[in-house]
Amino acid sequence: MDKAEKQKNLSKALKLLDFVVAVFVIAFFGGIIIVKYNHEGLLSADFDTLLDTSLVVASGISIIVCMAILFFFLGVCHEIGIDNSFSLENASGLHKMAMLGGAYSMIYLIREIFQLVSGTHGVITLGYNVIMIFIGIAFLGVAECLSRLVKNAHEIKLENDLTI
Repeated sequence: MDKAEKQKNLSKALKLLDFVVAVFVIAFFGGIIIVKYNHEGLLSADFDTLLDTSLVVASGISIIVCMAILFFFLGVCHEIGIDNSFSLENASGLHKMAMLGGAYSMIYLIREIFQLVSGTHGVITLGYNVIMIFIGIAFLGVAECLSRLVKNAHEIKLENDLTI
């Protein structure tokens, strides 16, 4: 198997992963929204208070942000498939994904502030919000580091191309 074929296979595998993550995101956050409006006595009153409107709004926005991240990841996968991994397009796509990771964190930070102000704050919701904020910040850090790494690799590649 030659290098181009390996790159295409890697690209296909990453696109499949992108699809699986998209399904998971829709199932998880969509499930929160569906349970909120369709549980009718199936859940305890304590659980009902966890599914407040701010969580439903945050879940809906999370779906949009996550789908945008996955859209940019598809662009990265495409570049990998055409053996252009270290490109400015990939650096830009990874940077956009990082910024969206920051936006994801902000959703839950705003939700936590809203809950503190409105008096609906609780230990479980605090834990959920902190976990979501951490996930967004961790994603931001990893994606931004990868973006800079790809950009530096692209610059080195250009310098090597010029010296030959």
